[in-house]
Amino acid sequence: MLLAITLMMLAAAPACAQKDDSALDQELMKSLGNPLGEIVDEAPAASSALPPDAAAMPEESSDETTRPALDEPLQGAIIGLTAGMQKAQVDQKPAFVIASGKSCPWCYRLKQEMRKLEIAQVLQRWTLIEVDVDASPEDAEKLGVSAIPALRLLTTTGQDVARHDGYLAAAALLAWLEENHDAAANRTDNLLLGADPPNAGSVLKLIRHLDDRDPLVRQAAIGRLQVVPELSGEPLLNAFEGGSLAKRLAILEIFDQWNAPIEAIDPWRPEAIDEQVFARLREWNAQRQPQGAAVKKLSTKEMDAAQLQIDRLLQASLADGAVIAARLARHAEALLPEVVRRLQDAQTDEERTKLRALRYRLVANDALVLRFPGGLARLASSDALVRRQAAQQLVSLATAAEQPLLLELFSDADPLIRETALRGLQEMGGERATESLAKLLKDPEPNVRAAVLQQLAEGASPAMLADVAAYVKMEKDADLLVHAIRYLREISQPQSAQALLDLLPHENWQVRAEAAEALKELDYDELGENPELLADLKAALIFRLSDDDPFVVSRAAEALTQQMSADAIQPLFVAAERHPAIAAEILKNLAYHADEYPSVSAHFRKLLENKEPAMRIAAVMGLTRADAQTLLEWLPLALNDESAKVRSVGAAALFQQMEIERDSAKELILDGGSASAAVSRGSSRFFGLENPFGFGNRKGKNGADEGANPTSSHPWEVWLSQYSAGENRTKYGPKILNPLTKMMESEDPEERITAALVLVPLGHQQTALPVILETVRQSPELINRALAILPWISWEQRQDLFATLYPIAEQQLQQQLALRAASSALDSRAADLLWPLLAKENVDLEMAAGIHLSLMNAYFGKSYWYGGDLSTSKRKKIVTAAEKHAETGNEMESLVALQLLAKVDQQLAFQLAAEIAEDSARPDPLRRNAFQISLLLTPEEEQVARLLAALNSGQAERRELAFVMLIAGSEDRSLSRIYDTFAFSWPYNELSMSGPPGPIIPTLPGSLNIEDVRPWSKHPSAKIRAYAGYALALAGEVEGLDPLLEYWRTEANRDSVTNVLVYRAIAKLNAVQHLDILRTIYNPEQFGYSENQRFYWTIRIMSGDEALELRKKIRDEVGMSNLR
Repeated sequence: MLLAITLMMLAAAPACAQKDDSALDQELMKSLGNPLGEIVDEAPAASSALPPDAAAMPEESSDETTRPALDEPLQGAIIGLTAGMQKAQVDQKPAFVIASGKSCPWCYRLKQEMRKLEIAQVLQRWTLIEVDVDASPEDAEKLGVSAIPALRLLTTTGQDVARHDGYLAAAALLAWLEENHDAAANRTDNLLLGADPPNAGSVLKLIRHLDDRDPLVRQAAIGRLQVVPELSGEPLLNAFEGGSLAKRLAILEIFDQWNAPIEAIDPWRPEAIDEQVFARLREWNAQRQPQGAAVKKLSTKEMDAAQLQIDRLLQASLADGAVIAARLARHAEALLPEVVRRLQDAQTDEERTKLRALRYRLVANDALVLRFPGGLARLASSDALVRRQAAQQLVSLATAAEQPLLLELFSDADPLIRETALRGLQEMGGERATESLAKLLKDPEPNVRAAVLQQLAEGASPAMLADVAAYVKMEKDADLLVHAIRYLREISQPQSAQALLDLLPHENWQVRAEAAEALKELDYDELGENPELLADLKAALIFRLSDDDPFVVSRAAEALTQQMSADAIQPLFVAAERHPAIAAEILKNLAYHADEYPSVSAHFRKLLENKEPAMRIAAVMGLTRADAQTLLEWLPLALNDESAKVRSVGAAALFQQMEIERDSAKELILDGGSASAAVSRGSSRFFGLENPFGFGNRKGKNGADEGANPTSSHPWEVWLSQYSAGENRTKYGPKILNPLTKMMESEDPEERITAALVLVPLGHQQTALPVILETVRQSPELINRALAILPWISWEQRQDLFATLYPIAEQQLQQQLALRAASSALDSRAADLLWPLLAKENVDLEMAAGIHLSLMNAYFGKSYWYGGDLSTSKRKKIVTAAEKHAETGNEMESLVALQLLAKVDQQLAFQLAAEIAEDSARPDPLRRNAFQISLLLTPEEEQVARLLAALNSGQAERRELAFVMLIAGSEDRSLSRIYDTFAFSWPYNELSMSGPPGPIIPTLPGSLNIEDVRPWSKHPSAKIRAYAGYALALAGEVEGLDPLLEYWRTEANRDSVTNVLVYRAIAKLNAVQHLDILRTIYNPEQFGYSENQRFYWTIRIMSGDEALELRKKIRDEVGMSNLR
């Protein structure tokens, strides 16, 4: 009975294949008598049931909890043949298909072998596809599966390269994959991809492809040969005479396009093709007339034949349909209207998908079909996401030959696809692309016009200026005019300015506002000597100030303040009074022009009497910027205003001026000036006072450090004391002090605390400080204002007040402000307030970064320091504190300490980082980061040696880091940053351009042995494989380009570092077939001066006409003088 059931199973489904039939029978018998979970346990126990190669079989685990289910998919596998082949085509990786079944123990064992590390690494080069023969019998049929497990290797176009039925042990599977990879990768002959007509030598090579097993290759060869009948006619006749059936069919297809006398030729009966037939063909070839390049209308007979082919295509499989479409593509645009008509009448999604793919095939060239396998089908997919991804990939591959296809993509209803196609057209540039875009501006569909305009605004090419200027005169849709304006504002030329000027009176408010704003964005220096145009622009903008729409007024006002004139001042103030909601912005911009136009201050003073509080507030703000020198004249009016808000703004204006004085004094003391000189410098700068004390004797930088003269008072304390006592600063009389004192009694907490802030530095600490403390306790939301007083009080007061205020600062932004305020006094003792905060357990990365900046401020007086003179006492103080916290602190504490220490004693920081990295008692994340820091801080002359030594580390993570750092160097700025926050100086960069400009020959870094690189090429990480490929390419191994380019082709990986590695590798190998990639990378605007040099002199070592053409393009665009 069991045997009968077994035979029934074998007849019903693909068999579970194995070399030893008796072993297979026994295994199957066991599977019928036991649950699936027991198969793995029992099979190894029966030695008689094992196949002859059982020694190579994997050991099975008896642990039921860790053993995968028999039908569990392999990690990373795509389920289903169709989805898998799409993935293979997108990723440009050949397909490795495993067909299996749920009740097949050998399938399970094969999958166990494939989970081994050495197989998993090799599978990175393949698209892994799983087919369940029970769930997808149609896929099994396509693959010709008769026994399982069945293995198939396919090209990205679906061509079968290699087959194996049955189990393979890991070693045998590895060898089989390696043996067949190159054939499956199917490197396309560059002759098939060329854009120029083939020469006589190329013709013979192309003829060899006419019997290729891949129909797409055959069709590409046909297309290339067909365009040069004068060269290919005679060689094709010779090839036809002795060729295979496949080659004869392909040649007949070419002859048919040339209208050759082939009616009587039957390629299936070679014996009937006699000498008379060949003589007739040779006579025809000798007398053949050249054919015109214009698209000819199809005859009735040709159209009927094409219709039949379309009908066949709609019923055909994907692979057969691609071949039919390739033949129909010979009719090109002549057949396009009929395909569009049938597409409109299509009834099902499948019909629409196939007809869309045919539509695209008619305008696509054969080379693209090979470079973009399956791409046209994906562009036509009913899945919008698939279409979008395919469109993105097309743009990355597209050359000028793909312009017709990109234009055809505008028939897609998806705006994202239209946008992608438009971007591709614009990136190509050239006269033809400009004509195509201009044509699209006349498209009857508004969405198409909008997509064109949006893309033009992003690229901002002047080539389209005339077309867009003409377009805005005709367009009636306001939304589309807005899109056009956003393009015009990017082009600072008289024609664009005139077009914008003509749109200022438009009936739609949004068009008027956008036009005014666009005029603000123009670079008037680039408009040339055109006084009449400039005068018209200013007059039109002034007129717009009377517009009824406040937003239009605001845009016109902003445009005018960018190009101010005396005529505009009065209308601008009038506009501000008419529209209080936008007054603050108008008045702020006017304040910038107070020095140039004295009447601005007079208008501001007049506004102090305006009945609206908002206008009076704007007036105070404007006068603070425009007329601070006469503050004593207008400020009393603000401090006695009936509005508490106006009074608060007036007090804040005074405090702002005092803050500027404080910053000025701080800078002068840092430069070695005395405290008294700092006071008078600050006062004279803002209040017009003379400097009776001069600037004193200037010492060396930081000569006033608190440790320089232990017997003297702290310089900052001296300055505060003098300022508080009123020495060498403006004397504020009762007109200022009385209103401020009265304001401290206000019911408005904001008014009270602002007045107190001003009075503390002016010597009223005993009365004002309690007001600040009491107010902030009652109104914690005012904590930011309270914190501003910290730099203005003595060290003892600062410690106490910081301890009181910091707990009130509950939000991280408030805490960061507290740190900054505590450290902004020129007093390194503030560090004692900051270090303890790092020791707290809840300190996150952002907070640690803020504390680090505040420590810099405390120690150096600023948040940055690039070296220079530093007093011995201050250096010792920093080193002592940083060393202590690095050695004993938590992770954040140690990282901040190491970064600080690296600025004053790099050698010590290096030693500490190296010690922490090896200290097993420290946290693992800290040890990892410390190891990286130690690599960054290694002395420059030892960098390469230490990175090479790290490659032999016992820890995989360290080896990987060292390998990436060795290849990318400081070109990858992320490597010199810990958590993308703590930055360290790192000079090592093998990719940089050193010495005078000249040809750059990329070489391997240091003494890196290429044999040590090879293992990295099988690493699970795509990035590390790419870097290994780069190193192999530099060693002259072409295969290294594959993983590098595969990594680069993923948009997210295409950064500046990868770009450099790619063009260096291509140049070193002189891989001229990848010049399209070099053209994609070349971007003179983003490159900048030095990168243009590096790119040019790197590809200078390449040969070939296309490389010469690219270098000439660079010289023309960048200028040879900028490349030297």
